[in-house]
Amino acid sequence: MTRKITATGCISAGYYRLFAAGIINGNGDRFSQVAMLSMILQLTGSGMAVGLSLGVRLIPYLALAPLGGFLGGRLPRKTVLGGLLLEGPLPSIRC
Repeated sequence: MTRKITATGCISAGYYRLFAAGIINGNGDRFSQVAMLSMILQLTGSGMAVGLSLGVRLIPYLALAPLGGFLGGRLPRKTVLGGLLLEGPLPSIRC
């Protein structure tokens, strides 16, 4: 199997595009978070409400991270990666 090398060195063009898309997606997530927090501040006028909304967003990460670490250590890698790929679009389907 041949490997395509681009002008960027040893990084293939497909991975470079994937990495750039991830950077753009991350920036969009940060902008939406800032917009949400500024809207909460405008609607309530309370810094406490902004802090509480930030705290509520962290609860799933804090609660499920130990479970994810446990399952990641016990299950085969293919199973874990397949489950993560299937879980990715769920938030957009629920809305």
